[in-house]
Amino acid sequence: MRTTTALFATVLVLFLIVSCDMGANLFTQDELGGMYTVELSQKGVALSDIGKATAAEPMSLSLSARSGAPDPAVLELRLAAADGSEAARLRFTDPSAVAADVRADSVSVPDLLGRLPPFLLPSDLPDGYYVLAATAYDDVGARLFGSEQVVLLWSGSLSAPAIAAHPGTVTTDGPVLFKLEG
Repeated sequence: MRTTTALFATVLVLFLIVSCDMGANLFTQDELGGMYTVELSQKGVALSDIGKATAAEPMSLSLSARSGAPDPAVLELRLAAADGSEAARLRFTDPSAVAADVRADSVSVPDLLGRLPPFLLPSDLPDGYYVLAATAYDDVGARLFGSEQVVLLWSGSLSAPAIAAHPGTVTTDGPVLFKLEG
């Protein structure tokens, strides 16, 4: 009886120790998504949502995580055209990535957290709106988070907008028509 109790207690303790290390499974997808920040920039200027970019200049990307967040092993970037078709794909992998996750379009980096190597968009992309989706995976291939950013790819120049008021002389109680020019 005593050995059975000791054996049961030992098995229970081992089970509890093994079950404590659940990695990313301890967090919901929303919690994991809030632990990471992806910043995209070009020529030192951050590209916020609907930021203007050009395919001729390299893009910079940095990934940061709050403390306690699982370390990503793969960061996959997917550029999709406005119709949803894939325009480009790139994967950054660190040494902990599973061999199956390392593909021809993979760039090996020492660590995914921090500034990643600059990359160029395909030069033959037509001007227009694109969605840049970033998805991170841990070392066993489980999805950690995903984020999307709308980017305007434009090779031309944009003129500064101006506002015109009609009539030219504005009175306190009179009607005014505003027109956005440019």
